[in-house]
Amino acid sequence: MSETIKFNPFDELDEECLMTFEEFKISVKYDIFTDDDGYGYYATSDKVSNVYINFSDVLNNTVPEWVTHVCWYNK
Repeated sequence: MSETIKFNPFDELDEECLMTFEEFKISVKYDIFTDDDGYGYYATSDKVSNVYINFSDVLNNTVPEWVTHVCWYNK
């Protein structure tokens, strides 16, 4: 059984942590962000999802089609 994807409007923290998917992908590729640094969720330009970021999917560009942004929350 698959989990339902839910979207929420950005709150203030989400807006501060928002970046484009391409910016995030480059940061992951060059180890600027690692999965030990924090956590994040896939997003669109105006909503954050409940889908947790998978670094392998980011590097392989196998994220859901609707992903244009991410919200990354540093520890």
